[in-house]
Amino acid sequence: MKKSLRRVSLSVLTGALVLGGAMVANAQSLGQGQWLKSESGEHAGDYWFTVDPDGKKCIANTWHWVKDNDGKIRCYYFDANGWVVKNTVIDGATVDADGRWVENGQVVEAAEGEKDYYEHSSTFISALRPKTEEQAPAQGQTNATKPNKVVSKGQGDNPASAQADALGYAISDVNGYVATNNWANYSINFGSIARPVTKGTAEDGIDLYVTDGGSELTIRYVPLSYYKAGNTDVNAFAASYLADKREGMTGGKIDADIQLGAYTFKQITKKAPHPQFELYDHTYIRPVEGTSYAQVITVKQNGYEQDFLSALNTIAKVR
Repeated sequence: MKKSLRRVSLSVLTGALVLGGAMVANAQSLGQGQWLKSESGEHAGDYWFTVDPDGKKCIANTWHWVKDNDGKIRCYYFDANGWVVKNTVIDGATVDADGRWVENGQVVEAAEGEKDYYEHSSTFISALRPKTEEQAPAQGQTNATKPNKVVSKGQGDNPASAQADALGYAISDVNGYVATNNWANYSINFGSIARPVTKGTAEDGIDLYVTDGGSELTIRYVPLSYYKAGNTDVNAFAASYLADKREGMTGGKIDADIQLGAYTFKQITKKAPHPQFELYDHTYIRPVEGTSYAQVITVKQNGYEQDFLSALNTIAKVR
């Protein structure tokens, strides 16, 4: 998995939908983007939203607010591959035939300054990708059947050929033995075990790594929909994680949930070989509230006794 998160999750969390959540402070435009529509193949007629002028990045695996051509700011859900999800329920919220979040049959609209958003521009990609009249409408012209979206096709106009910005999470700040992550809403104190090291990259989703010279602990963030597009259930994610041979937990089992400090985690255990001791590798999983990610903590004992539980039991909320 460590190389597989490269393109699945642009998740600008200040703009992500948090049902019942607080207003985003100092909300503003995050820049321009453009609605694009697939003209052929499995997703013919489906839309995605590019966020760079060359069509190489797209919003994926998150709710996001978009300011459409008519000046209205609406919320859409983009699946793990960047396609707008339509006519379904995601995270308990309904989206209509155009993928817009609706409540009581009415499209939800945000006021200016209330939510961070990307602003649709029908000319956003024209500078770097010339369009013919056959490829796309003239500048400013919209599709008559979907007046807030611009039809476009050609090389790059498909999420499959785009790269989403995978750093949809934030890595922790480390002060001595204490790591704090406001985005994931936790702090952890490793005491005298070892100093944690931040390892966040745009490729593997890793936040922290710590070792006492034998046992190893890693914290990373993985989209809940990594194994199945649109999934938001931590139980389904944990079951798929256990079955993923690349994670090294096959042959283990999902144990009872465990309370580690302020949070309840799904717990996966696997007996580790050792001639004298009962040692286990562990994976602890919880959804990161207000996001579409799971926090995944892995403990590899590697034949050593350190299980890191003294540190894990210090996990506290920071907001």
